[in-house]
Amino acid sequence: MTHTPGWSSGRGSGDRQRFLRPHENANVYRFRGLSESIRELAGPVVTDIFAAVTRLGDPFFLLAVIAVYYWLSDERGGPAWLVAYTLFAVAVTVSLKNGLALPRPPVDVQAVPAEELSNGFPSGHALGATVVYGGLVAVDDRLQSVSWALGAGVLITLIALSRVVIGVHYVGDVVVGVAIGCAILGALWVVVAERRASVAAVAALCAVPGVVVPHRGTDAFIVLGGCLGAVGVFSLVDPVSLPAADTLVSKVTLVVGGGLLLGGAYGLSFVAGHPLTTVAAGAVMLGVALSLPLVLNALSPRTTANG
Repeated sequence: MTHTPGWSSGRGSGDRQRFLRPHENANVYRFRGLSESIRELAGPVVTDIFAAVTRLGDPFFLLAVIAVYYWLSDERGGPAWLVAYTLFAVAVTVSLKNGLALPRPPVDVQAVPAEELSNGFPSGHALGATVVYGGLVAVDDRLQSVSWALGAGVLITLIALSRVVIGVHYVGDVVVGVAIGCAILGALWVVVAERRASVAAVAALCAVPGVVVPHRGTDAFIVLGGCLGAVGVFSLVDPVSLPAADTLVSKVTLVVGGGLLLGGAYGLSFVAGHPLTTVAAGAVMLGVALSLPLVLNALSPRTTANG
């Protein structure tokens, strides 16, 4: 069975599930009936198309988008902000998912089965896509135009809709996910000024509830580790001071080398047996991603001297 990567950890205790009566709630604020109608209207071809679209909101794909944007930008202040926004968003997501422990639609309606232990409310894909693609428009002066904003809006809408079409979320899940993503972008943009380390620290605090409530997944530990890694790097290094990758060789080195290191750390975080090891892997993953330009810059003078 093929699983689509999720943003959540396992379900909570049976008592909490029974108290929340998730299936009855799905009929009301999660719009179960509307969700079923949307799935029925989408034929096999449309469903297959949306199964591909949904990958644009997968956690590792969004991580790759942010990493490449950060590594290749001429000025890393904006990309560093996007990292902080995203950490806060995923921390809120895993804590809400683990805390509420509301299930996804039944497996028999899922065209692309989700992780067996993952929860359904809110939609991490919808929330993450809103913060990442909306954040790109918000932090990059070159993208601050009506056309780019509309393009980001269309992409976010398609990703959110894809989660309903392929049967892994209800309409209410994705609507709330997009709403929380917009609220996070707006609140952080207005409130936090230039304190990236503080945002990462708050994100780490937001991830703690997702770790302590009963669950059986690893996402919350990965997110907590990533937040702590970002706090460390942002506290020691100002991303604005990092030089740009101004040659083709340096850009290829960042993308290829960074991609291998990031992918390795991401994979390690899922196979680590102990929660502390998983937290450490998450910290290494974000630490490597954020500090790699500094490492490359430190090695560049030696390369020039030896040349």
